[in-house]
Amino acid sequence: MNAKVIFLDLFQHMKWADLQVWNKIKQSEKLMNDEKCTDLIFHIHLVQNMFLNVWLNDNLQIDRKNRSLESAEKSALMFYERLQEFVKNFDSVNLEEEKVLPWAGMLKKVLGTDPRNTLMHETINQAIQHSTYHRAQINKRIRELDENPPFTDFIYWAWINKPIVEFKL
Repeated sequence: MNAKVIFLDLFQHMKWADLQVWNKIKQSEKLMNDEKCTDLIFHIHLVQNMFLNVWLNDNLQIDRKNRSLESAEKSALMFYERLQEFVKNFDSVNLEEEKVLPWAGMLKKVLGTDPRNTLMHETINQAIQHSTYHRAQINKRIRELDENPPFTDFIYWAWINKPIVEFKL
């Protein structure tokens, strides 16, 4: 199995897992009104869209100030609609192409040097892992609010035959 097939699989899992979290949040007034949940779900889709801008060489402006659940929903729907375009042409993606992340320079003080340009496959991997990391934080918050979080593990998705979902909220 080649890297492109693996990434396409991971994109499908990410979409399914994001939808599981969204469905859980929308089933609970408590979660819908929780600032931590709202902020994290907004952040996931903001960053997904930022990486997609890099991949598509796009300059889509994203409203970072309105961190409401409605804004997060709009951002999520926009990401998955735009991701279809990227995935459609994935065979022509050069996974070894260098990509400049416009926000990388903000880390110069932390790193002590300018960050190197990253490769396409590294940015894809980061976007997927970043989403997983923050979904786990949301699930932790759901537990803190005495609710049961959804299963979002990749292996669970594999066990249930990797359902392909349409991202509708």
